[in-house]
Amino acid sequence: MLGVQKTPIAIRGTSVKVIIVYSSMDSDLEAFSHNPTDGSLAALAFQLTAVTNYLNQRFLSYWVELLFRQRTHQ
Repeated sequence: MLGVQKTPIAIRGTSVKVIIVYSSMDSDLEAFSHNPTDGSLAALAFQLTAVTNYLNQRFLSYWVELLFRQRTHQ
């Protein structure tokens, strides 16, 4: 769509690749057409999994760094 600005909601990077997850301002009809009508949440679960994996990695990397710093200062 022209004129629609997308903003990243999650950015994940490694030494090999960078993954950026974007959100968009879809109209109600477009958003509805992207989601299944059979009551399953498979499409939404995939989107949440990508963001959750990113947040889990950030959280775990923080704790590993914190523990490492604590061990080196003892």
